[in-house]
Amino acid sequence: MLWFSAWGGVTANMHWGRFLEKMKALPWRDRERVQLLVGDDEDTYFRLYMFREGELRDFWPRPPEKEIGRPW
Repeated sequence: MLWFSAWGGVTANMHWGRFLEKMKALPWRDRERVQLLVGDDEDTYFRLYMFREGELRDFWPRPPEKEIGRPW
């Protein structure tokens, strides 16, 4: 059985660290299939977060070695 669900939202002045913590705490039905695309006004691309081994991880693009000016 194929099951698919997509959620979306737009907000200003978001604290991304808190948002990702809330997403991590949700009782996801199939955690290993969850994909979060997160982008900010100043970003030129979205970041892809997925659950692996119980942790929500940043998968793409690769996290830079040094974050500059990111609130999270």
